[in-house]
Formats: sequence, C-alpha cells, structure tokens
Amino acid sequence: MSGPTVNSPPSAGSSIGTVSGETAHVLVTPSASDENGVVVKAPSAAWGAASVPYGKGQAFMLLKEGAAGATLPDDLVMFRVDPSGAIGSCGGIHSAPGLRARAGFVPAYGLRIQPSIDCPGIIIDSVASPASDFLLVRENGTGNPFLRVDSSGRVTFNTPQARARRTTNLSLSNGLPALIAFDAEDYDTDAIHDLVTNTTRLTCRTAGVYDIKAGVRFAANATGYRQVYIQRNSSSANTIGAELRNASAVGPTDLNVSTSYKLAVGDYIEVVATQDSGGALDLSAAGPQAPVFSMTYTGRG
Repeated sequence: MSGPTVNSPPSAGSSIGTVSGETAHVLVTPSASDENGVVVKAPSAAWGAASVPYGKGQAFMLLKEGAAGATLPDDLVMFRVDPSGAIGSCGGIHSAPGLRARAGFVPAYGLRIQPSIDCPGIIIDSVASPASDFLLVRENGTGNPFLRVDSSGRVTFNTPQARARRTTNLSLSNGLPALIAFDAEDYDTDAIHDLVTNTTRLTCRTAGVYDIKAGVRFAANATGYRQVYIQRNSSSANTIGAELRNASAVGPTDLNVSTSYKLAVGDYIEVVATQDSGGALDLSAAGPQAPVFSMTYTGRG
C-alpha cells in the first residue's frame, strides 16, 4: 500500500506546498488507497502523565498563540487534542483566548458554530457520576449562575431575590419610628439578607431594578394613624415607598408597600414602622400578615 505524500518539515518561517492556491508549512496528500493523512500515536503508556510539563507529551495537537518555541500556559492554548482523544481541556473546548476572532476581524465572533442539515450545532453530555450541569451562565465567572441547565435537562433562571420575615412580635413606642429586624428567610438566592448581621437589611448584590415589597400588621387599636415605609441606605430622606392610614376601627390594621427601584451593588433597604395610638403597640408576628420584606430582580434598567 502506498502511503501519503508528505513534504519534509520546513524551517521556521518557510512555507512549502499549496492547498487550493494557499501556501502551507506542511502539506499532506493522502493517496487513494490510504485513509489517513496524519496519524499521531503516543510512544508509551506513561506519555501524557500529569508530571510532564504542559505541551510536552500531554497532547496530540496544540494550537498556541505566541512566539515560535515559546512555552505558553494552559490558558493561552487555543485548541487541544489530549492523549485520550478529547478535544479541548477537561473534555471540552476551553481557554482564555479560547476559540476567538483576533481584534480587527469583522465580524469578531467569540465562537461561531454553523450546524449542517443533518448535524446539531452543539451536543453537551453531562458526566454521569457525579451528575454535572450541562450549562452555567455567570456574571464575571463568579457567584450564583443566572442560568443553569442541569444534568436532567431542566432549565433554571436563578433570579437574584430574597424574602425575609419576622417570627416574634415587635413592640413599637408611641410616635417613634422603628426599624424591623427579620429573623427568618423563605428564600435568598444572592446573599441579600443575613440572619446574624444587619438583620433589618436587604442588600443589593447584583445591580439593577427590583420589585420591592413589605407588609406588616399592627395590633388592634382604633386610635391614631399607622405608617410603614421603605428607606434606602439608612436615611428616611431616601424613602422609596410608603403607606400611611388611620387605624382600623375594628380589628388589626394591615399595611402593605410595593414599589420598583433601581439599586446599585452595596445599596441596602430597610422597613420602618411607626404609630401614634397613645401608647406602645405591637406589630403582630402571627398568621400570614407577619412582617415580611422581599426584593426580586427584574432587569438591569
């Protein structure tokens, strides 16, 4: 069987052979009776061991960006076929430059995949044990993912949001506004509320517009007014929502505040309640109208 024709390896910077009119450093032309143009085979079982420096025996093929002969780290490898035959790093496509378009090229795609009629553009298989996610989308590569596709194929949008509540009554002095501390959480996806430190606060960790809600129940008393408001960054001058009404003549008085507001990272909001019944009056923690406080991300704004 005749083998393919291979032009001998050139010196650096030289070019030999042509492919569709383009010059090439190495030109391999398989013969009609030989299926393979290039075969790369590991010389020993130990080839590709972790102790061998990257790029020296750890890959069948590397495409690197940099000067000829330079030793470049993993994150500058543009494309890799490892000893197991896997493409990329850790069995996938990877790297800091990654598969990318160099600056100045138009259009400058990070990665473009064009499916054929009978071939999907992307197929991702999860690792069976332990089960791995198909896809995670994070901001700046850290924190909880905004989007997750788990190993069962279920899609989850991890919206930054939290709902805190109070489980004990809070006594309010007559005419004195008081912050409400919250000692329980129904959910918190973005470290928005803390059960130990600054328990009155919901703190923005992801900048954007939020739907913000608060609700309280004042114990039964028909005298005076009742008020609840939401303030930003410990200042009543930064009130972003409020409700004020006369006390109910029959039974407890319920107040609810709902607003939408754009918050920056580090901004925090708190709930303040006040009353002028003439004496101390409780905020009730019983039932569905126990003090509650929530914020839900709706977009960047």
